[in-house]
Amino acid sequence: MIRKKLFRIIFILVFFNLCKQEPQAELEKWSLSNEKADAIAMDKLAQLTFEHSYKSTEWNENGQLFIEYGGSSALTFSDKKKYLPMILLDLARRTYRTFLFGEKRGLQELRVSLVKPLYVQNADGLQNEIQEFEIYRIKIDKDVIDKVKTTWNKEFPNSFISDENGMPQGEQLEFLEIWQKNWKVELNQFSRIEVD
Repeated sequence: MIRKKLFRIIFILVFFNLCKQEPQAELEKWSLSNEKADAIAMDKLAQLTFEHSYKSTEWNENGQLFIEYGGSSALTFSDKKKYLPMILLDLARRTYRTFLFGEKRGLQELRVSLVKPLYVQNADGLQNEIQEFEIYRIKIDKDVIDKVKTTWNKEFPNSFISDENGMPQGEQLEFLEIWQKNWKVELNQFSRIEVD
């Protein structure tokens, strides 16, 4: 009886561990392909790194990739203090992975736009409606990479060990904070968002 339970627990842990590693394995497989970087390949990269929050991409033959991502719900389950830091840390993790793998296939510049549905009070102030807004846009290019290399005097991480919420820890968290501080913010509308 105890052996069966122990076997089930081990099986479940192994299964969940394999599920967690799958996106990384898919990214490795994508980057090893000898295909030319084109709109289809870069769209696949964005889908792999942004997963369920992916919306669309545009690829320019000059090595520029524009990704639009965001949720499909106006609801948030984060408290006010954690909302913005969690979104930015998640964006740092996703953009770093995109650039890390995309650079191997000719990515020179990455622009990412966060588009989210938000509750908006109508003119009468009586009823809320949901509308989508671009609330944050960043740009990452060779200048950003050079600044990060200057600040981070170690080898860049090629994967992240995450906590139970999928967030990096320790030295990897420190790296992503440096990454985030050096990207170029083109649009920031977070100050207009109220988290209740």
